[in-house]
Amino acid sequence: MNGESTRQREEGPSGGQGTGVSWERLAEEAAGMTEGSERGDLLVPWQTVEFVSGMSRVWGKFAEVDRERVGWTRQVAVPAAVRLTLSVQTVPRWDPEGPEMGMGAANSELFPPCVFTVAAGSAGCRMARDFWEVLCREHGLREGDGVPRFGRPTGNWRGFFREENGAGGVRYWPHALFADLDAAVIGELGARALFPRGGLLDGGLDAGYTGADVAGEAGQRLRERALAFLDGHSSEAGSPSVILFFSSLEGSAGGRLGGLMLSQLRERYPAVPVLVVGVLPHAKPTADPAVAWHAALALQRIRREAAAAVLFSNDVLIRRAGRLWETGGRSGYGAANLLIAEALAAVTGPLRFGGRDTAAADPVALIEALGNGEGGWPPLVTAHNWPLGRLSFLKSPQPRLSGVVAAAVRFARRQKGFAGEMSALGIYLRGRWHEAAAEGGRRRGGRVQTVALSGRTCPWAYESLTVVASSPEIEESLERIARRAASHLRRFPEAVAAAGIDRGQLGAAIRALRERQAGRGGEREPGVDKLGEAPLVAGEFDWG
Repeated sequence: MNGESTRQREEGPSGGQGTGVSWERLAEEAAGMTEGSERGDLLVPWQTVEFVSGMSRVWGKFAEVDRERVGWTRQVAVPAAVRLTLSVQTVPRWDPEGPEMGMGAANSELFPPCVFTVAAGSAGCRMARDFWEVLCREHGLREGDGVPRFGRPTGNWRGFFREENGAGGVRYWPHALFADLDAAVIGELGARALFPRGGLLDGGLDAGYTGADVAGEAGQRLRERALAFLDGHSSEAGSPSVILFFSSLEGSAGGRLGGLMLSQLRERYPAVPVLVVGVLPHAKPTADPAVAWHAALALQRIRREAAAAVLFSNDVLIRRAGRLWETGGRSGYGAANLLIAEALAAVTGPLRFGGRDTAAADPVALIEALGNGEGGWPPLVTAHNWPLGRLSFLKSPQPRLSGVVAAAVRFARRQKGFAGEMSALGIYLRGRWHEAAAEGGRRRGGRVQTVALSGRTCPWAYESLTVVASSPEIEESLERIARRAASHLRRFPEAVAAAGIDRGQLGAAIRALRERQAGRGGEREPGVDKLGEAPLVAGEFDWG
């Protein structure tokens, strides 16, 4: 290619905004290519994921070629005890007239262990639904029915989908279970042909079901049906090697259902790690005293049963969606669920696409990469993602991969919402990169990896940066839940029995939350207040 077209591809449209200009430029480049040129790159849109994890003190011992491939650099200044995980998911170049993204990976024949998703309650079901829609897009399947768009799905799809030949042709069913006592929630999912009918379970009640219904006969029957479905599905698709469990922690009766289902899952599959995906309660208190109780009990289940938990804040996500993302007309919870799905797609990318020259990542390695819990708790982390086209530090003509990683670490340590003493830090970069000549004499004649930005800002455009880390926002939520639950327990003792809650179990859950808070006192990084805030370096970041 000539220098002008290469520069356009690297820089993207001015200001990093808009989608149409970028796609037109790529289309023009593709049309001008002749057979045998670089057109092959354009037809391999979703190439690979490189996934590396380890304590930061040992990263310097990695081979130089491995460090360069994943973007690690000595500029990454994190404490030696922090577990640092890097995942680079690359889209070399994309031809908008060719197959959709996710159709060209060379490692499509890998057979990873099966990953199942289990969703409980209305919020959990909607999060899981959006997650599967994103996975369908990335693997080249139609979101509505799981039919492949171009012959076969790509990547390590067998770990997440089951192939089935029927009268209508080949279909790919997600390894997914959805359960809620509200029949309307499951009925909405049933309107989509994507999910297996046997995995859509309702309790025949309406949206007004209570915690007593969850703990009673209706809830028990639903949980038994869920286990029966998993047993039958596993016999056909293979036993799960990891379970992604979606459930709200906002204090609804659906969160209570999730906690009980989590316990029964661990009893049924004691050797299978469960990664919980949950939404934290809003900061604004509610008048319903049972909300804090249900949240405290759900967190107690996570403490006892989960291998790790990725916890999101709707307050934060809704603000970020409105400020940073084009969410396709979605707003409120819909936009928040979309960002959750995009973040989880980045985190699970190593399981679904593997590396060019390596086997698919072990799901257990992904769990372990989230770090170590404290005080008997599993690792509790949160994830935030940003569109690459909106990050000012990536708008230089040739932003280097190592610079992106270093900037992500600096950002994570300086922003409100991230703890200074992070026990885990994961950086998942989803974008296009290419090799470019090294500058000056530092590495004369060598090559370095640079990131090419198109400026597209829609989440489904696959160009984003996801950072997973320990977070003060989680600690603040745990503190609020413990405080409110204890206060409401004193003020409304009769309501505990009416909500179908065992007073002793609730007291134990509140004590566990308070003990965790007490064990973290005085550990903040110097210069960082209790919210984890520190001033930004002027001009370093620009979020538009």
